[in-house]
Amino acid sequence: MKKWTALFLSVLLLTGCTQEPAPSQPGGQFQPGRYQGTGEGYGGTITVEVEVSADRIEAVSILSHNESRGVCEAAFEQIPAEILRQGTPYVELVAGATLTSQGVIDAAAQALEQAGGEFTPPDPEPEVRTQRELYAGLVIAGAGGAGMTAAAEAVREGGATVLVLEQQDIIGGETLYEPVLTLSDGTLTSGYGMLGDLRAEVEEAGAELLTGVKLTGLEVTDGRVTGVRAESADTDYLIHAQYGVILATGDYGGNPELVLAGAGETGLAEGLQEHFRTLSRGSSDGSGLTAALEAGAAASGLGQLEIWDSAPEQRRLGESRELLCVDSDGRWLTVPEEESAWLQKLMELPEGAYWAIGPAESAAEPQTDTAAAQKDARLVTAGTLEELAEAMGADPDLLRQAVESHNAVAPEGERLETGDYAAEWRTPVLAETPGGIRTDERGAVLREDGSVLPGLYAVGAAAAGVEDDGTELWSAAERAMLLPGRAVRTALGLPDEPEEPEASD
Repeated sequence: MKKWTALFLSVLLLTGCTQEPAPSQPGGQFQPGRYQGTGEGYGGTITVEVEVSADRIEAVSILSHNESRGVCEAAFEQIPAEILRQGTPYVELVAGATLTSQGVIDAAAQALEQAGGEFTPPDPEPEVRTQRELYAGLVIAGAGGAGMTAAAEAVREGGATVLVLEQQDIIGGETLYEPVLTLSDGTLTSGYGMLGDLRAEVEEAGAELLTGVKLTGLEVTDGRVTGVRAESADTDYLIHAQYGVILATGDYGGNPELVLAGAGETGLAEGLQEHFRTLSRGSSDGSGLTAALEAGAAASGLGQLEIWDSAPEQRRLGESRELLCVDSDGRWLTVPEEESAWLQKLMELPEGAYWAIGPAESAAEPQTDTAAAQKDARLVTAGTLEELAEAMGADPDLLRQAVESHNAVAPEGERLETGDYAAEWRTPVLAETPGGIRTDERGAVLREDGSVLPGLYAVGAAAAGVEDDGTELWSAAERAMLLPGRAVRTALGLPDEPEEPEASD
């Protein structure tokens, strides 16, 4: 995951500011040396190192991060430079990269505090909120892959002004981190490349793109959705939509409350509640789903959750079913044939996690080298089982019994023989929430009675991909690549695209 991001960002690591530091430092005296701090950016943890002499900040360096290409560079260049120039970590945020900026500032402030600096954060300015009322032909909430595809379809069709809302400072959503995508014409690209092309087309056509603006609700007039309510850091929006609203707000896997509410009272839900881990970002908060339900829409498949027994970066030894799995104490965990039973067993463990053990020589390189992805990806190696047990913090007798039990039933190629061992700490993780807003085949949102809720459409991961019983409604590709165009044409009152004529002899 995010391998292309990690490769690109590696050129930025270990770089620092070289501008002249400020002649005077308002933070007082320091204990000379180098200190590290961490802060949370848009993509995860940012690690910053500061170097100080007795009376001033000498250097500020970004050590590691997982921020997005095309956005982080401005913050990584300007924020450290301003910290040096002003002699304080509390500098002005960079527009368009506020979360990344704040992460660098928090990390630098933490490091300087360790150095003995005393800096006072500025008093927050009094909140002054602005009210804005806007008008558009078609409003699209969400600027990920599906939302930008819908926007491009809308500007190609013409006849309506298009306004796109995106709650993050950057567009892209989960699509931004896809290393390889296959377009409908068979062309290979990346998520970043596809989104760049779509944005250029949409903005060139005159569509308006508002980032940092979050959907908070829908306007319904006489049973028809006629607009949206939204908010930014300092503005409340009421946006009227002449032809309708398309929800492309992504899944809800980053919202534990929605996930657990849909999972119901099951053993798996209880495990999720105690050990909630997800591959979705916090921006996948189900804002479109919540707004649609409040407006009278139906949902489907909210109890259908795809859970993996480990995250992608925790699979360096291979599949769990081919390895010896033990709990934190070293007790053998037999792997049931039923995937659901295996996940249930893992969720019932006190830590909701386990060790997978294999030969050290089988350990592959991690799929990503970013600090954020590696924080739970522990891998220990040892030459003997006793040494391995010590590295794991397990009981050596229990671990030896586990190895003997495993070898007694494992095929010859999967037995653990004497030699170098490796153990990887693995955590079950929520990988996908295929449920969502119920739609028809054209992306039109449905009510509980099956009738269409006029003026509202859902596409991409916001639309339900499965029935309540798990039966597939639409594939992920259909929701992301077909529903956007169909929803746009339906909203604008246009017919289906004509079918390609059959070839004649």
